[in-house]
Amino acid sequence: MQMNYQTGIGESNTIQLPDNSKIILNTNSFVQVRYTSSARIIDLQRGEIHIDVAHDKSRPLSVIAGGKVIQAVGTAFNVEVRNDLVELIVTDGKVLVAAKNHKAAKTDIDKIATRLPVSSMAISKGEKVDLALTGKIIDKVVKVDPVEVAARLSWRQGNLIFRGESLAEAMAEIGRYTDIKFELSDNKQLQQVQVAGMFKTGDVTGLLEVLSNNFNITYKRIGTDRIILNYAG
Repeated sequence: MQMNYQTGIGESNTIQLPDNSKIILNTNSFVQVRYTSSARIIDLQRGEIHIDVAHDKSRPLSVIAGGKVIQAVGTAFNVEVRNDLVELIVTDGKVLVAAKNHKAAKTDIDKIATRLPVSSMAISKGEKVDLALTGKIIDKVVKVDPVEVAARLSWRQGNLIFRGESLAEAMAEIGRYTDIKFELSDNKQLQQVQVAGMFKTGDVTGLLEVLSNNFNITYKRIGTDRIILNYAG
């Protein structure tokens, strides 16, 4: 059994899978779901998902992302594929992580879905790890406080919560949910702006109003899909 699910920019989608696992796709995401009698495989080819895994000891569920295998029996976790890394946040239970066997063909489900050894890297509830795609970044498991987890995963309710991120970081995250490209002018004061607050995903008009009213930031529209931000001073 194979199923494909995807979302466009600014969209999200909640899918109830045949085994009663629930998967939420964030903006601009694509997954391929394959089930066999011995394995449940979710191949995250683009974007970000949160998954609540239905318990089934006989068929471990594996998420394949960026050459890593993230495996669980019954738990919940969030996976985002970025340009240079895969971010994993575990919201319930525990998962194991290992590198995919690159000798195995992509369609060779049995090899990819082999039950990971208990010696694999383990990540538990309330922990996060960035998994390197290049091998240059050291994989390090860190504790994340519940408030930070809630903020990081607020996209599931259609929100983006910032807690002091730089303007550049906030605009990069906001930009995931719209076709509009944001540019920051070369201004030191602008680079020092820290953003805190809650925004609706895709609400560019509301965002610009908040930046103008609360952060003293002006904006200039260039065509229909480009906005340049500057500091009002």
